[in-house]
Amino acid sequence: DTTQATCTTTGSLVTAGGLGVGGDAFIGGAASVDGDADVIGELTVFYGLTVSGDTSIGKSLVVAADITAGGNTMLAGTLDVGQAVGVADTTDSTSSTTGSFVTAGGMG
Repeated sequence: DTTQATCTTTGSLVTAGGLGVGGDAFIGGAASVDGDADVIGELTVFYGLTVSGDTSIGKSLVVAADITAGGNTMLAGTLDVGQAVGVADTTDSTSSTTGSFVTAGGMG
Protein backbone atom coordinates (compact mmCIF):
# COMPACT_ATOMS: atom_id res chain seq x y z
CA ASP A 1 0.00 0.00 0.00
CA THR A 2 1.48 3.38 -1.03
CA THR A 3 -1.26 5.65 0.36
CA GLN A 4 0.18 9.04 1.37
CA ALA A 5 -0.69 10.36 4.83
CA THR A 6 -2.51 13.69 5.03
CA CYS A 7 -3.54 13.52 8.71
CA THR A 8 -3.40 11.11 11.69
CA THR A 9 -6.06 8.80 10.24
CA THR A 10 -4.73 8.32 6.70
CA GLY A 11 -1.74 6.58 5.13
CA SER A 12 -0.58 3.04 4.55
CA LEU A 13 0.21 2.56 8.28
CA VAL A 14 -2.24 4.01 10.85
CA THR A 15 -2.21 3.39 14.60
CA ALA A 16 -4.53 4.89 17.21
CA GLY A 17 -1.90 4.47 19.93
CA GLY A 18 1.67 5.63 20.31
CA LEU A 19 4.67 4.63 18.25
CA GLY A 20 7.97 3.60 19.80
CA VAL A 21 11.03 3.06 17.62
CA GLY A 22 14.09 1.46 19.18
CA GLY A 23 16.47 2.23 16.32
CA ASP A 24 17.05 4.87 13.67
CA ALA A 25 14.20 6.23 11.56
CA PHE A 26 14.44 7.64 8.05
CA ILE A 27 11.64 9.67 6.49
CA GLY A 28 11.93 10.06 2.73
CA GLY A 29 9.29 12.77 2.46
CA ALA A 30 7.99 15.63 4.55
CA ALA A 31 7.33 15.16 8.26
CA SER A 32 4.51 17.00 10.02
CA VAL A 33 4.12 17.14 13.79
CA ASP A 34 0.72 18.25 15.07
CA GLY A 35 1.77 19.00 18.64
CA ASP A 36 4.96 19.51 20.60
CA ALA A 37 8.21 17.85 19.54
CA ASP A 38 10.92 17.14 22.10
CA VAL A 39 14.47 16.46 20.93
CA ILE A 40 16.47 14.94 23.76
CA GLY A 41 19.76 14.78 21.83
CA GLU A 42 21.37 17.11 19.32
CA LEU A 43 19.28 18.46 16.41
CA THR A 44 21.10 19.08 13.13
CA VAL A 45 19.37 20.96 10.30
CA PHE A 46 21.14 20.75 6.93
CA TYR A 47 19.19 22.94 4.50
CA GLY A 48 17.77 25.90 6.43
CA LEU A 49 15.43 26.41 9.34
CA THR A 50 12.36 28.62 9.26
CA VAL A 51 10.65 29.53 12.52
CA SER A 52 7.24 31.14 12.08
CA GLY A 53 6.49 31.92 15.74
CA ASP A 54 8.18 33.21 18.86
CA THR A 55 11.27 31.27 19.87
CA SER A 56 12.89 30.86 23.28
CA ILE A 57 16.38 29.54 23.83
CA GLY A 58 17.04 28.45 27.40
CA LYS A 59 20.82 28.63 27.22
CA SER A 60 23.46 30.07 24.87
CA LEU A 61 23.01 30.56 21.14
CA VAL A 62 26.20 30.17 19.13
CA VAL A 63 26.16 31.39 15.53
CA ALA A 64 29.15 30.49 13.36
CA ALA A 65 28.44 33.00 10.55
CA ASP A 66 26.54 36.23 9.85
CA ILE A 67 23.19 37.14 11.36
CA THR A 68 20.59 39.03 9.34
CA ALA A 69 17.62 40.52 11.20
CA GLY A 70 14.64 41.78 9.23
CA GLY A 71 13.21 43.89 12.02
CA ASN A 72 14.17 45.56 15.27
CA THR A 73 16.63 43.77 17.54
CA MET A 74 15.99 44.02 21.27
CA LEU A 75 18.60 43.06 23.88
CA ALA A 76 17.75 42.75 27.56
CA GLY A 77 21.34 42.41 28.73
CA THR A 78 24.77 43.77 27.90
CA LEU A 79 26.08 43.77 24.32
CA ASP A 80 29.78 42.97 24.18
CA VAL A 81 31.33 43.65 20.78
CA GLY A 82 34.75 42.22 19.99
CA GLN A 83 35.39 44.23 16.82
CA ALA A 84 34.44 47.56 15.21
CA VAL A 85 30.78 48.60 15.10
CA GLY A 86 29.45 50.05 11.86
CA VAL A 87 26.26 52.11 11.55
CA ALA A 88 24.97 52.40 7.98
CA ASP A 89 22.28 54.98 8.81
CA THR A 90 23.24 58.51 7.70
CA THR A 91 20.55 60.47 9.59
CA ASP A 92 21.85 63.89 10.67
CA SER A 93 21.62 64.86 14.33
CA THR A 94 19.49 67.92 15.11
CA SER A 95 19.14 67.28 18.86
CA SER A 96 20.27 64.87 21.58
CA THR A 97 17.51 62.42 20.58
CA THR A 98 18.04 62.29 16.81
CA GLY A 99 20.73 60.99 14.47
CA SER A 100 22.07 57.71 13.24
CA PHE A 101 23.38 56.75 16.68
CA VAL A 102 21.49 57.83 19.81
CA THR A 103 22.29 56.77 23.36
CA ALA A 104 20.37 57.53 26.55
CA GLY A 105 23.56 57.52 28.62
CA GLY A 106 27.03 58.92 28.26
CA MET A 107 29.80 57.61 26.07
CA GLY A 108 33.21 57.06 27.55
